[in-house]
Amino acid sequence: WLWVANYGRVPGDMSPWSRWHMWQYTGDGKCLLPRASYPKNIANIKNAERNMFYAERGAARQFWEQHGWKVSD
Repeated sequence: WLWVANYGRVPGDMSPWSRWHMWQYTGDGKCLLPRASYPKNIANIKNAERNMFYAERGAARQFWEQHGWKVSD
């Protein structure tokens, strides 16, 4: 799977990958995209790193359960 950081536009062709899975569109508030569609703040955190997942909400949860790092007891 591919996690791509691109602060200026929506990622397009990501050859040799078929598509991106996670797109980081702002890092420390640096983003050239319109704020109405791509906010850079969340709750009381200004200039946050923001990401978009390329799937439906349920698929995102399933993806992280499968690929996320788990701390063992």
